[in-house]
Amino acid sequence: MEWSHPEIVHVDRRLRIGAEPHRKQVRTGHRIWVRGAVKVRAGKQARKRLVRLQERIDGDWRPRARKLTKRTGSYRFVVKAGQRERVRVFRVVAPRSHGLRRAHTKPIRVRVVTPAVKPTPSPSPEPTPSSTPSPSPTGPTPTPEPTGSPTPA
Repeated sequence: MEWSHPEIVHVDRRLRIGAEPHRKQVRTGHRIWVRGAVKVRAGKQARKRLVRLQERIDGDWRPRARKLTKRTGSYRFVVKAGQRERVRVFRVVAPRSHGLRRAHTKPIRVRVVTPAVKPTPSPSPEPTPSSTPSPSPTGPTPTPEPTGSPTPA
């Protein structure tokens, strides 16, 4: 198919929901943010829509969170990344609502990694004091002379 106007954007109208992770890779102990938008009714009929975050575990989609979108259709989920290094796979599902069809996103992959541990420099051993006595100065020790001005009596 040839396009006569290159400035026209052709949108796949079958896509009714979109989502993306805040980052593709997060460290253990941090949070994973998934945000996106779903199609909602427009104008005066605009209302919030239910969306569910699901995670793939052992081949099944398990629910992780659910919430209502804003009236504009935007949403955001925040999930703890956990303490294990792994790849987590999520998707967002919007059930049928107010005459709108069910929709779900493609799988979203987020890699959870442990931070690289920098090797700590081992302290160098301090020299141990030797058993030989250190040389001491020979002769009498000079006494300091007073430096103040004499006071008349």
